[in-house]
Amino acid sequence: MGRPKIPDSLKVIRGTDQPVRMSGESDVPVLTAVKAPKFLKGDSKKIFEQVTKQLCACRVLTALDLDQLSLYAITVGRVLEAEKELDKMGKIITVKNPDGTYSPPMLNPWLKIQKEAIAQASAIAQQFGLTPVSRMKIAQMLQPKQEEEDPFSDFD
Repeated sequence: MGRPKIPDSLKVIRGTDQPVRMSGESDVPVLTAVKAPKFLKGDSKKIFEQVTKQLCACRVLTALDLDQLSLYAITVGRVLEAEKELDKMGKIITVKNPDGTYSPPMLNPWLKIQKEAIAQASAIAQQFGLTPVSRMKIAQMLQPKQEEEDPFSDFD
């Protein structure tokens, strides 16, 4: 019977992830191709498909990531929609009142929608390693650990 096998992910957390101890098996299967969910439309669907292709090519996308990735696609789609509306209407608008007068110039409400969506999309993108800083952190974690040089080795 023997001891139960320790998953590779737990070995990484404990810091005992030496190459000879790793089984190479993943706890969660990696996806190689994904279809966009039916509720995604337009730009959101295109973004989902584009990002899933990239993550599948890197062999890092799992079924557990799909909901979060859908939220990312929806949020980026919202940013693009706001940008289209801002191009049409402008950043500053005046509104015609029912009595025929115009309100004073004000900021377009789409600016706030766009700003909030950009913040949300950036936060989700960091989780997937889609920003330069998060990619560097992931790359550092994946690099093999270099052994430190013994400062007393010259004294032998």
